[in-house]
Amino acid sequence: MVSSPLNDFFRSWPGFTFHVQLPLHKSWEQLHVFCGWNDQSPQYRAAWIGYQDALASEVTIRFGDVLELESWQKLCRAVGIDPLPGTCADGYLVTRNLFVNIIDLIQWTRTNRVDGEVKRWKNSSDPCEYSIATKRVFERDMTARDKPNVVLRRLTTCMVPR
Repeated sequence: MVSSPLNDFFRSWPGFTFHVQLPLHKSWEQLHVFCGWNDQSPQYRAAWIGYQDALASEVTIRFGDVLELESWQKLCRAVGIDPLPGTCADGYLVTRNLFVNIIDLIQWTRTNRVDGEVKRWKNSSDPCEYSIATKRVFERDMTARDKPNVVLRRLTTCMVPR
């Protein structure tokens, strides 16, 4: 199995069997059950923060810096924006009103899915409702500790606060 922040996070729990092909939120649910955490316990909260840190690091690795055209093009491919931007400034412009679920975006990069497969919304409330309903939650304040990148810088306006 390839090393990545999320793979390393899930493999760090002795006895837990991590299946890389499962959606990330399902792996989190399985780990939660495996460890028998109470949602209010310090152990649960520490693990949740570790999971959120791994998500943020995974985005940074997979989508890079705002100054790299390849990062903007990868984001546009994920959500079906065509034609792809020719400059970073174009990437910024075509994604300025883009709202997606970060966990779906990460999953897209991990599974080599079809271009345009990540759902996008026209406002920030719909992906927030979707994130909560599907348990695909990325907490907004976690991004402050991570290096800025195209996805975290542009798409965290609709993330669930802690």
